[in-house]
Amino acid sequence: MGFSLPISSRNIYNLFADGELDDHERQMRAALATDLVLKREGKLDRPEAKQLLSLPWWQRIYDDRLEITTLSDHRLDDVAGPLHTLYGRLTEREAALLRPMAKWLYTKKHLPDLRSKSVLEIGSSSGFWSLKFAEFGAAKVTGVEAIPEQVECATFMAKRKGVNDRVTFINADAFYDRIEPHDIVFYSEVLTHSLVPHHAFLRTLGLAKELVIADEWFGWDAETNGQFFVNADLVFTGYAISENAALTLCYFAGIDLTKVRRYRNQYNRGCTLMIIPTQGNDEYRAERLPHPSMRAMITHAMGLGSAQARY
Repeated sequence: MGFSLPISSRNIYNLFADGELDDHERQMRAALATDLVLKREGKLDRPEAKQLLSLPWWQRIYDDRLEITTLSDHRLDDVAGPLHTLYGRLTEREAALLRPMAKWLYTKKHLPDLRSKSVLEIGSSSGFWSLKFAEFGAAKVTGVEAIPEQVECATFMAKRKGVNDRVTFINADAFYDRIEPHDIVFYSEVLTHSLVPHHAFLRTLGLAKELVIADEWFGWDAETNGQFFVNADLVFTGYAISENAALTLCYFAGIDLTKVRRYRNQYNRGCTLMIIPTQGNDEYRAERLPHPSMRAMITHAMGLGSAQARY
């Protein structure tokens, strides 16, 4: 007999308000138009601008000194998926040049108050989100990224913005390396590219003292998980765990499921912004996992076992 969750469909909200995508599209197209003006006026040809733009940026970050962004020259040859295209309103090419501005527009209003908080971003790439969290008042931000070149880009930009005393980027694997827990853990489209998504999800719960904010491809079907695949160019793997699987893992971790909020977009099934409170889960976890093997497995996956003592 399978395990049944105490709740099945509570605290589910729309990610967007009516008309928001229209406004977001206008802002995105205005940003692309501004790039053309910058190029026409020669502002991208200045030596300092050329130096900035020559770095391997993967995200669009505004540089206050030069008044350009890291992708204003449109040099990046890449495509981006539906979460960045505003669900087909932008081409994948346009979305890649704007990434992750579209996601920021519809995610920022759902963020908690970050003032005085420590924030851990898993999969920080060029540093866009981590730098935004600092801008929103976070006292300490740590970005963890597996690609060293992206860590260098993010660190470079943190110094340019003068926030390197509060924002640090490290080259590591957040799911296996020893990482200090933070008040809030954030990640965007990380589990879907993980080789061990269920383990990775539990690890994020163990790293968060107060809250996990997961922007992910969570399947809405209660029974079906995504199929594991590798794209044709061997650039990334893909897999989507279901919301039901994520909530089951939350339950095992001791999370109060009545307090988990799910923000679903109205345009593409399977994408969810999930906000998960993690305070006080140790006692609940002990009650829910009476068998020592299950308790040990979950505890170690969360990084809370004796061999991975919590900071």
